[in-house]
Amino acid sequence: GAQVDAEGYLWIALTGASRVVRVNPATGTVDIVVHLPVKSPTSCTFGGPNLDELFITTRGPDGGGLYRVKMPFGIKGLPEPEF
Repeated sequence: GAQVDAEGYLWIALTGASRVVRVNPATGTVDIVVHLPVKSPTSCTFGGPNLDELFITTRGPDGGGLYRVKMPFGIKGLPEPEF
């Protein structure tokens, strides 16, 4: 799963790699890595009152769960459209 932050960077959950990465869309380089204690993150999205928390879902034999990570450096997400 993937998500875009307010700066236009792409956040990607790397299943099997125990991490979520932020990719610079202009260069394709990874500038932030969120390491997880489980092997298989499945998706991520921004939330919290200020959209400055990254919520990460996981699956697999080491546990399906939900993790919340406070974003550093003033990183925030974009509000999702309501239907």
